[in-house]
Parts: sequence; C-alpha cells; structure tokens
Amino acid sequence: MFFSYKDLFRPGEHIAMSNSVYIPDILSEHKHDFFEIAYITEGSGYHILNEQRTSIRKNDLLFLTPRSMHTYEPRPNTTLKWINCMFLPDVVDEQLLNILEPNHMLKVMLFPSPLFYDSRGLSEIELTSNNDNVNFIFSEMVREYENARPGYQETLKSYLQILLIKIFRAYYLKDGNPEQENSSAQLMQLVLDYLNENSETMEYDLNTLSKRTFYSPRYFRNLFKQKTGITLNQFIRQKRVETACDLLITTDLSVLAIMEKIGMNDTKSFYRLFKDVTGKTPAQYRGERKD
Repeated sequence: MFFSYKDLFRPGEHIAMSNSVYIPDILSEHKHDFFEIAYITEGSGYHILNEQRTSIRKNDLLFLTPRSMHTYEPRPNTTLKWINCMFLPDVVDEQLLNILEPNHMLKVMLFPSPLFYDSRGLSEIELTSNNDNVNFIFSEMVREYENARPGYQETLKSYLQILLIKIFRAYYLKDGNPEQENSSAQLMQLVLDYLNENSETMEYDLNTLSKRTFYSPRYFRNLFKQKTGITLNQFIRQKRVETACDLLITTDLSVLAIMEKIGMNDTKSFYRLFKDVTGKTPAQYRGERKD
C-alpha cells in the first residue's frame, strides 16, 4: 500500500496532522512519500518497519522518512492510538540546520533510514526557558490543524521546528558530544561487530553498515578514513586476512574453503592480498605455524 501526500494533505498544505487508532485489517503495511513523526498517545504494541519489529508504548516517538515500509500492531486486548505529523521536507527552514551540527541534521533528513527513540526524556529538555513536553506540542498542532484558521500552516511549521530541535537534541546529544563518540576505536568496533554478524562470509554492504551510524554511505566511508587513517576497504581486507590466518592454524579447511569463508571468490586476488599482508603464501603460513 502506498500513501501520497496528494491524497492525504489538503490542497496547498505542506504539513498535515491526524489522530489514528489501530483497527484490525484496516491498516496494512504501507509506505509514503512524506516525512512522518508518530507520537504514541495510548496503549502499547509493536511497530513493524521494513520487516523489523520494535516494541512501542505510550509517549514513544517514531521519526519516519519517505519510502520506509511500516505498520503497527497492538498488544492483545490493547487499544493503540497515535498522532501523526506528516510533512514535506521543504518546510524545514535552513536556519534550523544551523542550530545544531549541520551534518547531524542532514544525515537524518536526507538519508532514507528511520530513527527510533524513546521520547520520555524529552520533557527534561529545555528550550527558551520552557519545559513544554511533546504531548503539549502535538496537542496544539492537532488543534491548529483542525481549526484551520488563517496562518495555521505557518503556526504548524513553527511547532514543527521546535519538535525537530527537541528530537535531534534528544537523539544526538543524549550521550554527550556526538563527534567525540565517533572515535577510531568505536568506528573499527562497529565494523568488526558487523563482520562478526556476517562471519559466515564476512561480506559487507556499505549501505547497511552506514545505517548504523545514520550517516550516508559516502560520509561514513570518508569519516572512517579520517578517524582511522586507513580506508574502510583496507581495514576489511586486513580483518579478512587475520581471519584467514586464524583458520589456517586452527582448522584443516582447504585454502579454497577459507578463501570463500572470508568473502573472497577470486583465487589470484586472495593469494596476492594474503602475501601482501603476511609476506607468505597461505601454505607457507600454515606450515610454519603448525610445525
């Protein structure tokens, strides 16, 4: 199922609001061509996004980018309700991108991957000396939208800017300075964890890997080299050779089987890479270590 803003927004609107309640067999898995912030107002259950299932409950917030396939599922004997704030990207002021680190804003707004986080801590975030919580902002946005008085779209836009600031602050600053978190050790560990999850082949997909940091693939690749001093491909090749060395010593697998196990399918490339790193052929390496 696909929802277009042209079908859900009033003519000329760039922001739309709706109160939703889960009705069995009515809301199937769907995607849309607009951004959506969903605020859970009642009940608990699950949000199914691109076949991944995440628990949700009252006061949770979901930030969804266009083209993500998703739906909801309440827990048994539970009513699940939420408020949707749907908007087109052109309503986001450029000035907003200057309030926090621009790269952090852009990587979320432009990269097609959803953000999930618990919004219960948002009430602790102060903005212009206020402690307005998310529930108040959504309630006011719904009221403005339903009344549709002159200037309501501009009012909604102002509320949306506040909401986005709260979201990005809560997500990116909850554990400290995000730039400091992206140390070389952490980036290397992120890649290692990913490779371990795919240990059968040690194959990797840059798009999938970069999603874990909410960076674009290009930005992640450049950041990795900047922080570690080597390219992502060089790091992965080194880890493949290290794994091959371990398998040569600890198993009786053939060189061909080991080559395939570390995600390589070209014999010449494997032998050349192995010798470049170790200075030996696989057979020489195994013979010396097993003697």
